[in-house]
Amino acid sequence: MTSYLGISRSTLLVTVIAVVAVVAAIVGIWTWFAINNISSNHDSSGTVLQGSWTKDNPLGFRAKVAYVLNPTDASCPFQPCKFAPTYMLKYISEKEAFLLGYSICNLGENKCVTRDQFSSQALSDPGLIDRSPEVWSSLRLGGEELHWKPGDTVNIKVKLAPAIIKDDNKIAPDVNKPMYLDLGESTIIQLESG
Repeated sequence: MTSYLGISRSTLLVTVIAVVAVVAAIVGIWTWFAINNISSNHDSSGTVLQGSWTKDNPLGFRAKVAYVLNPTDASCPFQPCKFAPTYMLKYISEKEAFLLGYSICNLGENKCVTRDQFSSQALSDPGLIDRSPEVWSSLRLGGEELHWKPGDTVNIKVKLAPAIIKDDNKIAPDVNKPMYLDLGESTIIQLESG
């Protein structure tokens, strides 16, 4: 039996296989959390985000809930990735803005999905505002566990912040000026991809 640094070849092989298995498990768990990083609240009150809600929309923010048949996800470590159909929040803004939270309630069942304490820069390209939401920014809301379907009516409320340029010339949310925007009722659409 051959050895390397006093370790038998079979022991070395078992160790390498164990390390590869652990790394694969860590990548798999990381991917699962990246894809499923949602916090659902099925509270019948409708809104968990606390704030003074308004319909005034100075940033020109738009959002839709879409049932996406072939979703893609940049967090997938090995491309190509195939994911099950999922519900996504598709959003865009006329002015630079950051999405900081949302509360979306299905009016038919009064079931809500809410997420807060994150920051996602909205695509802000006026040329894309009237194009298909497939090209808009997106966040995964969940899958079949939501018990929603295309054509259902949802109420969308979002927590936003305007963008500012920091001293290091990076764009960041102005967290001192949060906006609680009630976008009102919307119909869930279906998209082929997104």
